[in-house]
Amino acid sequence: DITLSTEYLFTNVKFDYQNAGKNIFANGKKVTFGDTATTGDIGLNVPTAANAPNVFGGADTKSAATTNIVVNAGNFNNIYGGGNSGNVAGEAKLTIAGGTINGTVYGGGKTGTVATATTTISGGEFKLTGNEGQMHAVAAGETGAVTTANLTVTGGTATGNNLYLAAANEGKTGQNATLNVGAVNGQKMYLYGSKTAGNTTGTTINVTSGEVTAQAVKNFSALNVGS
Repeated sequence: DITLSTEYLFTNVKFDYQNAGKNIFANGKKVTFGDTATTGDIGLNVPTAANAPNVFGGADTKSAATTNIVVNAGNFNNIYGGGNSGNVAGEAKLTIAGGTINGTVYGGGKTGTVATATTTISGGEFKLTGNEGQMHAVAAGETGAVTTANLTVTGGTATGNNLYLAAANEGKTGQNATLNVGAVNGQKMYLYGSKTAGNTTGTTINVTSGEVTAQAVKNFSALNVGS
């Protein structure tokens, strides 16, 4: 695993991971994958999708004040705005503008808690075979609680042409989780307030603008449709 101790920009870096399950911990430092000023920058490259690392904005076990991850290019498994079991006391900020994601994007942590998770997706290619059990992106954490979570999606493409998005993950109540969706160039989407019907309290879906092709809209406590 890699734990960073300072702000870092990954530009045209190849990681020769031999095994799956490796992790990069930003440890609360701002980390950017891919330089938008460099034409053709691969950001972070790995031999195969199976070797793609998980990225955490927070730490493995320690707490962080805030986090900030920016993805412009690269190849990844899961991406977390928060930590593994480490908590984030303030805002976990996650921006996805490009790259290849083979797993799921979580605004919060894996098991660690986050006060505020703010995730923006404007690009990127999602390779996971999406379904109700496998979301491409979740505003909140995997199992870690998030007090306030916001996921805004205005871009991105999915293998199979169905993008699965959720405000909250299953098994978590008492949190405010919001999914904001704009027009995504004809991309078909499944929109969930919560992955499970039994935990919809505090979940909101906002269709903000443009024409959104929603295959299904499910498990929410509030739905707002703009113009």
